[in-house]
Amino acid sequence: MTKAHSKIIILAFSLFLLFSNNNQAQVVEKYLQQHVKELSSEKFEGRSLNSDGIRYAEKYILNIINNLDLKPINGSYRQEFTILKNHTYSPTKPKISYKNSKYNYPDDFYTIKPNFIVSCKYPIYKTDIQPSNNEDIDYAILLKDKSEIKTIQAIHAKIILIPTFKKADYTSIVNSNLKGIFTSVNTDNYITNNSKTIIYLSPATTKKISSSLNSRKTQYITFPCLKSNNINTSNIYGMIPGKYADSTIVISAHYDHIGIRNNKLNPGANDNASGVSSVLEIAKVLTQETNTPKYNILFALFSAEESGLLGSNFFIKNFPFEKETIVANINLDMIGNKDSYHEKEPNFIYAYGPKNSQFLTAKIDSLNNLKSYLKLDYFKHDIEMGNRFLRMSDQVSFMKVNIPVLFIFNGLSPNYHKPEDTYDKLDYSKMKNVRNLTIDLIKEIAY
Repeated sequence: MTKAHSKIIILAFSLFLLFSNNNQAQVVEKYLQQHVKELSSEKFEGRSLNSDGIRYAEKYILNIINNLDLKPINGSYRQEFTILKNHTYSPTKPKISYKNSKYNYPDDFYTIKPNFIVSCKYPIYKTDIQPSNNEDIDYAILLKDKSEIKTIQAIHAKIILIPTFKKADYTSIVNSNLKGIFTSVNTDNYITNNSKTIIYLSPATTKKISSSLNSRKTQYITFPCLKSNNINTSNIYGMIPGKYADSTIVISAHYDHIGIRNNKLNPGANDNASGVSSVLEIAKVLTQETNTPKYNILFALFSAEESGLLGSNFFIKNFPFEKETIVANINLDMIGNKDSYHEKEPNFIYAYGPKNSQFLTAKIDSLNNLKSYLKLDYFKHDIEMGNRFLRMSDQVSFMKVNIPVLFIFNGLSPNYHKPEDTYDKLDYSKMKNVRNLTIDLIKEIAY
């Protein structure tokens, strides 16, 4: 064989590999898009709890799980549970009534979820003048400032009023929430506290209400509020058994979303059909591995995340094995968009965990350096921001019992919790990279 022939063969083989890799990448992106497009279609109604749409989503996921060679837990792929769910409907113009005065949304007050069905009348108190926890009565409470939210433990303080004292601060809170942009003013731990209604008061409203609450005489205030009932839903899971049954890695994403609000469908393509799609495609790859992993690999799709992380919380409290056997949780939530901090870096993703999870961030960093899948952001520029984000998805349930976690997500994009969160706005090439990097990480830990 001549040198010329050798060069031709090498070139042909290189072109073949390039074509094969490109073709494989396109196939992966095709399947990722297929899942997202289906889960965010009109038929699925935004996947809100107690809707036909979330039942279609459950059926869709179960069908895929059944077709993969995943093992059920205790004979089932479903973990059923019941929650107390708020029914929410959009009001025309919600109001607060207090001492013959009415306060209008959003000029006088603002709430993160302005969707209510009825009005409720509550006694109202300040934090230094409130009933004891022994009294079986629900009430509203006015804080001295927003930092007090972290110390409110009273189970009957159902409505929490957060004062603002500068017009610019109040305007920033309203605008940042409406636009879905992450800022420090709207993302402390109370954003996921769905058992209480959080209401911000404008400076003028703060002054009017606060000045009349100096007396110990019980006064009442009327708010738009929520009507609740019991709803049945399910987490979905399947497992690849490992050699050592006493160690498990949980790969998770939530499949519920916020449904229809203001008569508009919120498809939830990025939040979180993107994470579900990736977990399903990761499971597909790992079930085809010929080697048995050292650890159990459990794929979990949680429900009721949007209602306060209730699905993952139930999962942890009713884990079929000892919780101590969970080696780590890798949670994927919103991985197909970008936030305002990475406009010029579309192929980025946040990968973050608490202090006990540094071995996970170290491993994913070293693996990414080998293949340059993505631009990884570890919040080194703003650790406080990273810690706030950690409290906003299902990894919280694992963190509460000291299980190491890695949160993989894209931050809050402008389409967060909006009708514009559609499948055509996602970057499937980036999602493919997230999927591939996560597969490499799982193999590094579990095999």
